[in-house]
Order: sequence, then structure tokens, then C-alpha cells
Amino acid sequence: MPTMISHVSHERYEQIITRGRELVELQTRSQFELGDLALEIEPMQPHGGAHPGRGEALFGVLESLQLFADDLAIPVKTLEAYR
Repeated sequence: MPTMISHVSHERYEQIITRGRELVELQTRSQFELGDLALEIEPMQPHGGAHPGRGEALFGVLESLQLFADDLAIPVKTLEAYR
């Protein structure tokens, strides 16, 4: 194995790989958790969705997810994909 990989030593490269794998795992867990939170706000439902009770307002799915995405400062399409 070469002593250098591009601009880093082989040892440093292995450290970078280890940290990169940790970050990928963290990112994956974050995506699942964000999806679970989005599902809590807007569960998957049959076509037609939920209907508000008397005197209750109900956001539509897109409005609810857009609000959540805006509050998290992420694109709503990203949140929809996680959901």
C-alpha cells in the first residue's frame, strides 16, 4: 500500500474513512428519524385523508409538511422523501 494517498498519509486516510462511515451512519439515522417525525405529523392515509372534527381546522398534508420543513430549514421535497 502506498505511504501517501493523494495529500494524506495512509494512516490519516484510514482515520478519514472511519469518520466518514460514522457520518454516513449518522446521516442515515437522521433521515429515518426525520421521516418518523414527519409521519407522526402526517401519517400515511388512504386516498382522501383525514377529515377535521366539528370546529377543528386541519392542514392539508402538503401544508403540514411544508410548515415542518420550513421550521427545520430543509426542503419539503427532502422531508417528503424521508417520510
